[in-house]
Amino acid sequence: MARTRVASPLPAQPGRVHLKQLFISHYSKHAEEVAILARELRFRGVRPWVDKQGGFLIGDQAADVAEQAIREDCLGFVLYATKDVFKRPFIREHELPQALAMRERDPRFLLVAVPRGMNFSTLKKLSKSAYRVDLSRFHTRPVLGDIKEIGPALAEIATDLADRILARSDLDSHDCITVQFSTRELAPVEETEVVTINGTEAYGDSACPDSFNQLTVGLRDLKKAIAARFGRPQLVVHGFKHLSAAFLFGRVFQPFDISVRQKTTEQWSLNRTPGSTAVMCSTSVPCETAEDLVVQVSSRFKELTPAVDRAMPGVAFSRLVLRPVEPPLNVDEGACAAMVRDCYAAIDQETSRQPVRRVHLFAAAPQAVLVGLGMRFAGMPETRVYDFDGSDYMAARTVPGGVL
Repeated sequence: MARTRVASPLPAQPGRVHLKQLFISHYSKHAEEVAILARELRFRGVRPWVDKQGGFLIGDQAADVAEQAIREDCLGFVLYATKDVFKRPFIREHELPQALAMRERDPRFLLVAVPRGMNFSTLKKLSKSAYRVDLSRFHTRPVLGDIKEIGPALAEIATDLADRILARSDLDSHDCITVQFSTRELAPVEETEVVTINGTEAYGDSACPDSFNQLTVGLRDLKKAIAARFGRPQLVVHGFKHLSAAFLFGRVFQPFDISVRQKTTEQWSLNRTPGSTAVMCSTSVPCETAEDLVVQVSSRFKELTPAVDRAMPGVAFSRLVLRPVEPPLNVDEGACAAMVRDCYAAIDQETSRQPVRRVHLFAAAPQAVLVGLGMRFAGMPETRVYDFDGSDYMAARTVPGGVL
């Protein structure tokens, strides 16, 4: 049956000041710790400005570049306040004076000191001696312990900074918030983009083993910050995502009205009411002794069964195959809504038939479909989502069950 493709136009948004980057000043000896903080910030929608991480380039005049970045490109300045940082002339003579000047010019300019390995009285003493400024007035919680122990503290600091940045935006509760969420590569930042979630460090060969869990926590923290400030505004999401990341976004932000920028000039609302015609059919292959359910979702002709069998050798599981009623299904906004409805109804029926401890999700479908499925999965058990890397399906990313 032929479908008429109707594009949902992008809504006009009022002009607003784009949320800029957050400058992080530190002593290079502690670059590894700052890299952890920067990653936690990226997972919470903040773009950090850090040398060696997109800050200084080879051949730059460092002082001029740093001062210009603080003055023109950044909405705030964070000093990672280790004891040796107060001995660095570059910070004392160039970075901090520019940040203080910006703070005096604009009280909304964020100025924060992160006391590392010291209490507030020591921070006050050292900053007054080195800079003639009491930075303890602008402190966050102290960071104590060695690098293996400080991850949770840095995550809490990143959450606090993201909340402060949202508080300084000129949004109100009725605004539509544009969110970039990318895990493959970061798209150019748009003028109307309020939140930029860079999740690329949760994927790839260099990703640390716990990075996807950290991304999950970061998204949950961001959701709480947005809800606390603005209620549940409409979210318009764009970016280049793995399907597991798209599913995760829907799981975390499921109470919100979400639209996915599926094309440059078109977005699909995931709260749209689908038509009454079914677009997907299901085939169930039960295994009475299995507690694992494999779900295969394809919007066109792709046969996922061989890939599933390669990914799960020797594992007993029930199988649910979801295919278009009339392949191929050329997915548009309406078909996406119907596909999500039909797929979830079949999955819900299958999990009601016998106890399921884990769902394994293999998909060959648009990312909007995965976001929509994630929004429906709040009542489902733990779900393992498998991404296609161009030749086969990779090891699963685990998304917890229940409400996130």
